Amino acid sequence: MVILVVEQHCLLNQLLEKPIKLVGMGRKMNDLELFHPERMASRILGMGDVLTLIEKAQANIDEDEAKNARKSYLTKVSHLKIFITTRTG
Repeated sequence: MVILVVEQHCLLNQLLEKPIKLVGMGRKMNDLELFHPERMASRILGMGDVLTLIEKAQANIDEDEAKNARKSYLTKVSHLKIFITTRTG
């Protein structure tokens, strides 16, 4: 059974005597995610959900591509620092 209403999950758990397994984060079927009560609580409190962000990043970003992007970024930052110091010094 899929319950898309999360705000009243404690009441629903008591009424249905079934745990909530999935939560809808959008309107489409591919927007269903596993329900983690502690993560949802942090979202509701405005503290964000870092674990889900990390999981999505790991699923969608290739590790080698991320390493190359990091290396490129650090090189560009280094060049920018050199440029700024030569312009101001």
